[in-house]
Amino acid sequence: MGVANNPGTTGSGRWPDDAFVPTPHKLVETVRAQGSLTAYRVLGENGWQDTDWNTYLSQIKQAARALIALGVQRHETICILGYNRPEWTIMAHAAMMAGAAPAGIYFTSSGEEIEYIVNHSETPVLLVETNAHFQRIEPHLASMKKLRKVVMMRGGSAGHAMQMTWDAFNVLGGEAHSDNPGEREIDARLRLVGPKDPAMRIYTSGTTGPPKAVVLSHGAISWTGWTLKSMFATGPQDRMLSYLPLAHIAEASNSIHNHVGGGYQLAFAKSMETLGDHLKDIRPTVFFGVPRVWQKIHDALNARLAAATGNKAKLAGWAINVGREHSQRVLDGEPISLGLKLKHRLADALVLKKIRQAIGLDQCRVPVSGAAPISRQVLDFFAALGIVIYEVYGQSEDCGPTTFNTPDSVKLGTVGRPIPGLELKIAGDDEILVRAPSLFDGYAKDEAATAAALQDGWMHTGDLGRVDNQGFVTIIGRKKDILITSGGKNITPANLEQALADLPLVEHAVVCGEGRHFLTALLTLNSDDLAAFASEKGIDPREVRESGELHAFLETAIDAMNTKFARVEQIRKFVIAPEPFSLEGGELTPTLKVKRAFVTSKYASLIDPLYQSEAKV
Repeated sequence: MGVANNPGTTGSGRWPDDAFVPTPHKLVETVRAQGSLTAYRVLGENGWQDTDWNTYLSQIKQAARALIALGVQRHETICILGYNRPEWTIMAHAAMMAGAAPAGIYFTSSGEEIEYIVNHSETPVLLVETNAHFQRIEPHLASMKKLRKVVMMRGGSAGHAMQMTWDAFNVLGGEAHSDNPGEREIDARLRLVGPKDPAMRIYTSGTTGPPKAVVLSHGAISWTGWTLKSMFATGPQDRMLSYLPLAHIAEASNSIHNHVGGGYQLAFAKSMETLGDHLKDIRPTVFFGVPRVWQKIHDALNARLAAATGNKAKLAGWAINVGREHSQRVLDGEPISLGLKLKHRLADALVLKKIRQAIGLDQCRVPVSGAAPISRQVLDFFAALGIVIYEVYGQSEDCGPTTFNTPDSVKLGTVGRPIPGLELKIAGDDEILVRAPSLFDGYAKDEAATAAALQDGWMHTGDLGRVDNQGFVTIIGRKKDILITSGGKNITPANLEQALADLPLVEHAVVCGEGRHFLTALLTLNSDDLAAFASEKGIDPREVRESGELHAFLETAIDAMNTKFARVEQIRKFVIAPEPFSLEGGELTPTLKVKRAFVTSKYASLIDPLYQSEAKV
């Protein structure tokens, strides 16, 4: 089945010329148009401090001149390691202005992982956030042959010969005037930056093996940003929070490239832990959350609603039920009776609006979820509150978005339709194939992987999907994750794992059964929910994981879930992991995806006993 969704022919070709303007040129245009408006905000001791676009450009050009002073050449790669801060995006823009390309390194990376990316990219300059990050790097410096300098972000010290403070780095750029050779060089290099030049490298977080370096051109990134801006009409009136890893394509696009293309305000979060406070401060109009973020907000709200008593509890329950009925009819395109309209207006005024205000999403017009599947229960819950989450699907290899739900085209439980200008088709084995101006140039230093991914102009995503008769796409799993039972049955575990994760208490689920007679599941449980269960049942929290009550509860829930699946897809046995999955434990990628191969290997001692008395099914 094929899907095509194109905007038609405009300008000098199929798209207008400004659809392919490189990021550094867009930056100059945005500064010219709105230089005195706020570009970004940072939380300081005296509250949020604003920096305008004129100042932002000055900071970027200063850093760009400094890179040139350090000998950085066109088309080299500048690596950046750290959490979201202005120095991160300043260096990224400076690299592009100097004709180079930034590459982010996840701030949770080990010394070995950092070493791999530094050497693979052959970066001459590495920007690092903290002294703790540098301590991870220091034992590996001798093997980083091409690395010349480690620049520290503001606040970092420079006790090693390879290190340089942020202030010392900027001094290298000299003063901003026409007599400065660095200024003339920047102007010359800026004129050379074109749509076909490399704009960014994204090192995939990957669930197996070393990361691949996705090379994205300025034209591909610009076209994607231009398309998204036309879809959602983002502009200076909008506000966005930068809090997800900038090494990931979604945050890199939103906080670097789309930021200058859309000209909206960007607020840098202090940490993931303080996100809830920042939402209430900034009240973003556009908010991108991975499913785990939406799940946490959902769980926190449910806990507060469950704690309500008396009339307050009754009112909240009534309002959410009304919101659910109203949102379902709106999404289904069904008529809404006058009675329901009046009830919803009252429910919104008394409860729903207050909940949106309490979590800081009362002004959010574009709430988005992506990077992993999200529970339908979570989508329905937020829709009842008046927050319709637009699920997006994509990958680094096409600059982020492949399909998108939008305000005028949304179907919960799907990842939307292909974005305008992108062609999508489903191969005979259900693999999703994509063709668009946003496709990457290839994997750096990996011709075999590039040839496998790009065939006859189509990108083979490795994802499996279906398209309904309205053009909406549903992701059904990863090609490499298909399990083949000993009976020769092909099982796609993604839908099973999502159904398990929707069960009470369950946080993550990994379905097992490769080469086995039946399927089993490894479960992790939500710590807060588990504690509440133990309290309700009068069980010692230290013993609840092994309790008969817990296992009976989960078994009943799984049995009910199994009725929705074919017999060969049903979960016959399960085991509970001793602790939740985490980045530190190695079970999750920085984008919070489960590393299936790692998990099944790490917990083999728990999984294997489930098959000690296998019986054919």
